Amino acid sequence: MTSTVEQAREVDKISQQIYNLIAGRAAVVQGAICADLLARWLAGHIVPGDEQKTKAVRERILKTHIEIVRRLIPINEEQILAQHG
Repeated sequence: MTSTVEQAREVDKISQQIYNLIAGRAAVVQGAICADLLARWLAGHIVPGDEQKTKAVRERILKTHIEIVRRLIPINEEQILAQHG
């Protein structure tokens, strides 16, 4: 099992790799890539044989995910401004 610190490092590393892949592309392309990755991730959350529970799980995960994204916006904005002025 990996520690929280190790997980955070892995997240940062992979996130930077993805950022480098999409940087400079049109905003609509970047958004579509993020949407597709999110949809693929959510599609993997399945409660076998129970469509209603599957929908509920996905809704709960999506709600939590959006809350986390909202908290990350100011942090990322600060980093972008520090890097690019």
